[in-house]
Amino acid sequence: MRKKICIVGCGHIGKIHAQLFKSQCNLSFYSRRIDSAKHYNARFGGVGVYSDFDAVINDPSIDGLVISSPPASHAQQIIAALKQQKWVLVDKPMCITPEELMHIKASLNSSSVKRLMIAKTITTN
Repeated sequence: MRKKICIVGCGHIGKIHAQLFKSQCNLSFYSRRIDSAKHYNARFGGVGVYSDFDAVINDPSIDGLVISSPPASHAQQIIAALKQQKWVLVDKPMCITPEELMHIKASLNSSSVKRLMIAKTITTN
């Protein structure tokens, strides 16, 4: 059974992740701009869109998140996803401050999932 992954952030980096995952997972999309999520959903053969981040992490059918949102959002989104036992792949930087790192570490230690990976997406023009 194919995993259901939500791409969080529908900008350039989100597009790269969607291209890589589209043949391996059932993709859904979340963006602060719902039109972007709808566009990526149609472009990459997705199975749905979300207009609210809480709806993503509270959806029991979502197995994991690929976080490619602005870095200022990463820590909050990682922590929320781990609390809901979701797998997380986050584009770098994972977080911005040492305090955020400590909060992420605490969330990871209390999660039964223990799957947090950091990606470095290389782009070319």
